[in-house]
Amino acid sequence: MNLFADQTITGFSTLTSSRNDVRKPWFGCGILLGLLAAGLCGCAASTGHVKLAYSPKPDSNSPLSSAKPVAYSLVVLDDRPSNQRDRVGIKINGFGSEANFESDKEATVVIHDALQAQLEHDGHRLVATNSGLAAINITVTLKKMWSEPKAHFWDVEMIGTVDGNVAMSNPTNRAVLFSKTIAGSYHEGHQFIGEGTYEATLNSALAEFVRNFAYDPGVLKALEQAGKPPAADKPGQ
Repeated sequence: MNLFADQTITGFSTLTSSRNDVRKPWFGCGILLGLLAAGLCGCAASTGHVKLAYSPKPDSNSPLSSAKPVAYSLVVLDDRPSNQRDRVGIKINGFGSEANFESDKEATVVIHDALQAQLEHDGHRLVATNSGLAAINITVTLKKMWSEPKAHFWDVEMIGTVDGNVAMSNPTNRAVLFSKTIAGSYHEGHQFIGEGTYEATLNSALAEFVRNFAYDPGVLKALEQAGKPPAADKPGQ
């Protein structure tokens, strides 16, 4: 028996095992970072597309339904930053490459259709701008419609935002009945994100935007004012 050989082999085995123990945490971190990079939308070379839309819940109405039905006009203007007007988000892969996310419909059309859907669901009627039939004019100035991922150590957070200024005025005397910035936002963590994640995030932010509009007491008050008959002239006037 070669005692020195046995001791040498044993010592080598212990040293190797010790080195492997040191490498294991770093190896695990490498796997984690690799998975995180893969989770950041995989390949970011091609433009992504999302379908944005809002539908009211069929079995419930918002407080706006309590106002007398009115005819309204609706205009949506685009005042987003110039570098965001042709897209609604960016996708970034784990290596820093970026590509745009585009909406199948113009952002202003998305907002217009969403608010029209809610208002009509609550009993109000859209009429053409400058038709002379509107009891109230609604103008929305869109400031932001955007989604993007934010990487954390354990997951990727998707953040979606929709906000704009809503102004409601009397078509006859142009008196402002309501003016306020309304916003909707949504965020959620994911292990992997794809086009469907962007679409769901922005649609959730859009739904929150419409909900905040429909549940704002100032919006209801403006509609109620628009639904009142004009005050009769006093005798002698």
